[in-house]
Amino acid sequence: MTILMAFQTPEVEVIGLATIFGNVTTKDATRNALLLCEAAGYPDVPVVEGRSEPLKRGEPRVADFVHGSVGLGNLFLPSPNSKKIDKSPSEFLVEKVSEYPGEMSILALRPLTNLALAVKRDSTFASKVKRVVVLGDSFFALGNINPAAEANSGHQHTSRG
Repeated sequence: MTILMAFQTPEVEVIGLATIFGNVTTKDATRNALLLCEAAGYPDVPVVEGRSEPLKRGEPRVADFVHGSVGLGNLFLPSPNSKKIDKSPSEFLVEKVSEYPGEMSILALRPLTNLALAVKRDSTFASKVKRVVVLGDSFFALGNINPAAEANSGHQHTSRG
């Protein structure tokens, strides 16, 4: 819903989507991002696929019980017509913030792995970003990957990768 709303907000220009695991696997998140771009009428928005595991390796704790096994409420839609671009999210993010220094806001709806890898790729990355908005944590509710942690914040992030 957030991505669809962003496409319909005149003040927001969606210049790309970088996927990562969270409520679903990275592969399913990429497929869903491509489908959302097409459904919103923006099939040319670049979609880059992130890592399939946390920086500290191991299986991510996917919270597929939240939005169904593929993240679309168990709706099984046809495959998207568009394709992901052949770049890593860190490469894509570093390129875009360098192209638009001080102008680009990043909305992180999943674990921050892609951002951590962008900082690792370019030590000046953070200084070029206007703002980062993060969806994460639970306040007056239980987490969705364990009783205390929300999926976006519950995955371990480290400067070692």
